[in-house]
Amino acid sequence: MTLVDRSSDLAKLVEEGFDLEIRGGNLLVHHVPYVNASGAVAHCTLVSELSTTGEQTTAPGRHEIWVVGDVPHDHLGSKISIIADEERHDYGDGLVACCRLSGKPGNQMPPDYYVKISNYVRILGHYARAIDPAATHTNYPVRESSPEESVFCYHDAATSRSGLSAITGKLRLGKVAIVGLGGTGSYVLDLIAKTPIADLHLFDDDSLFAHNAFRAPGAASLAELAETPNKVDYFAAKYGAIRRNIQPHALRIDAESVSALEEMDFVFLTMDAGPVKRDIVERLKAWNTPFIDCGMGLQRQGNSLRGTLRVTTGEPEHYDHLPLRLSYVDVTANEYDWNIQTADLNMLNAALAVVKWKKLFGYYVDDKGEHNSNYVVARNQLVSGDTREAVVFRSGVRRRDSRRPRVWGALPFDSIPDCIPSVRLRVWRPRRHTDQAGQVALHVRRGVGLVAPVDRALAVHMPSPLLDHAKPSHVGAELQRTGERRRTTEGP
Repeated sequence: MTLVDRSSDLAKLVEEGFDLEIRGGNLLVHHVPYVNASGAVAHCTLVSELSTTGEQTTAPGRHEIWVVGDVPHDHLGSKISIIADEERHDYGDGLVACCRLSGKPGNQMPPDYYVKISNYVRILGHYARAIDPAATHTNYPVRESSPEESVFCYHDAATSRSGLSAITGKLRLGKVAIVGLGGTGSYVLDLIAKTPIADLHLFDDDSLFAHNAFRAPGAASLAELAETPNKVDYFAAKYGAIRRNIQPHALRIDAESVSALEEMDFVFLTMDAGPVKRDIVERLKAWNTPFIDCGMGLQRQGNSLRGTLRVTTGEPEHYDHLPLRLSYVDVTANEYDWNIQTADLNMLNAALAVVKWKKLFGYYVDDKGEHNSNYVVARNQLVSGDTREAVVFRSGVRRRDSRRPRVWGALPFDSIPDCIPSVRLRVWRPRRHTDQAGQVALHVRRGVGLVAPVDRALAVHMPSPLLDHAKPSHVGAELQRTGERRRTTEGP
């Protein structure tokens, strides 16, 4: 985080559209409207001392401020009353102040830099707007920012212009990794490079070729492709034009190198399916590292393509759905692995992943809390699954086979929606119950774990004798996904 990020007064100035610069231990405010000696509206730079603890600002040490430009006048042509002196002050590097202003807000020392700066800008702007009502400290020209100000090379005017600085600040993570800089991964980079992440780490050991260029953002020149650059170096250089701290790693992440991800705060997996992905996912789970995995499957249908995009989220306390969602099979014959040019679907896959990432950190409202999304191209359908919504189903249970007393039937298949792939099974009787984890087995796939289909009902294999001698009227079954909201459906 930068000094501006850690200091609420400076952050508030940025949010209100002030063009701040930290240079040589001083706070500069550029593009401040004022009236010059000729009676015209111009823009000056204000220079203030900057007191900090080394980590964030403290109360200003002085209330005065210096003006780089002309001596300020009012709209009637007189010098303003708060000019303390007109002695020149040279700050170096061509920054020379022409005068010093002294105006305490409410005759009190300003408690912070927001009060100090906004007070002087208000006074100067008041006279400027008497001549030109449109005079403002916003809409300033682009200027290079310093590392103390921002991770960006120039001011993020889009965020401050929309008043979204506080919301965007939720994305101020420490280290975020993208594993795989193919079509989808490069578009993920394009989107998150414009967020205030402190450090972006790129992992890919492949070189950039022409077929990569046709499904990546931007446009690689023929000269650039002729050098066959490594993908991570190429993209780090491209996006280094807008932000700092992009760390390229020409490294293939596998079971031996996965430790490079251990310090990451979040990981985007935009790599091909295969056994190596299982190793990565298992390590991320062990470290409690949240991640998003992207997938795409395309098939020919006649002379057209059909397919599905997938975005799967894993986060601490919510990894149980992953075995049903992630594929670790290396299917090299899949058409997508032959690099069919689908830049639009790469871009959409990346956008869905970044939207979910922003939901996780509170940038967007997330009512559903889905942890898996599938977009079906042919039907233009977005299907969400593995949600936070707790759905409870209850019904009486009965013994399915008198010769197998520990096998009990519970819910008909048509009572279990496709969006509930993972449940906790609870079987109870008066004043006594036991929990047993399992998976829902629908007619479209077999169950995993302790639950499997029997005819069109759910068979419960209990390892304890709890049900063996219970009366059916005293026994029931509950299938529940934990979460915030609950909806109850009584079974037959």
